[in-house]
Amino acid sequence: MKVYIISFLILASAFIYCHEHPTKEDIQNELNLKAIYYGSTLRIRNQNSRHHLFSMDVSYGSGSRGQVVTATESDSEMGSYFTIKHGHGKPIQTFSNTVKCGDVIRLEHINTGKNIYGSNHSSPVSNKLEISAQGQNGESDGNDNFVIECLGLSKGSDLLGKTEFYLQHLNTSQYLTTSRRFSFNRNNCGFNCPIMDHLEVSCQRSKDNETKWKIVGGIILQKSQFSNDTDSDPLNDDDDDYDDDEEHYNPSSKPKKDANAEDDGYEEVNFNRRDDL
Repeated sequence: MKVYIISFLILASAFIYCHEHPTKEDIQNELNLKAIYYGSTLRIRNQNSRHHLFSMDVSYGSGSRGQVVTATESDSEMGSYFTIKHGHGKPIQTFSNTVKCGDVIRLEHINTGKNIYGSNHSSPVSNKLEISAQGQNGESDGNDNFVIECLGLSKGSDLLGKTEFYLQHLNTSQYLTTSRRFSFNRNNCGFNCPIMDHLEVSCQRSKDNETKWKIVGGIILQKSQFSNDTDSDPLNDDDDDYDDDEEHYNPSSKPKKDANAEDDGYEEVNFNRRDDL
């Protein structure tokens, strides 16, 4: 009898531990089932390179001279959080609206308030369409509009955490992409490059494996947070906020910019173009 009691206590303790300390796989599996709502702050990963969309307060030294947008392998960079919101000039979407496949959206970098932005300039490494971050306080122009094109779901379906998707730049019809073939290094970025070993993010005309993206973490708002209880705060419910790391984020405070991480005195980056890439 004592053996059964001890065995039960061991199993019960293991069960409680697993639920109090979820693994990355546990969190990702839970996130995969969630519909994504406007106003959620997301970490977005390229499915081919396994690098995450990233930006920081450093400007290109050529082209648009906008804020750099790259992709990083680390899944814990504070510069890899973007808030999803309705497109420029499109109907306003609130926290109670789910993001739909086919929607025109913008991605605002939470550390700098600039939107992912496409232009007609050539990207510095691959000579594709340059992608930067531009605007102030989340406002720019129509060049920051992207269409979410879902894989395996029809237009109008809810965007789910498990959904892979393309991001098509509305004004140029090109697709957001990144590749391990096009990284920043000493040859094209110099010895003091603040984005050394980051991958270039650009747009290209065709879809392929390098243009597939997926949500892998962030502060994910959910419908259950918007009840009729007027005393409840939709940003103060811990249950539905997940990250691809092993810890839960406290949604009552947005991720803050690391004062030591990105303030290295850099203002712009000059690149040596490689015509053979």
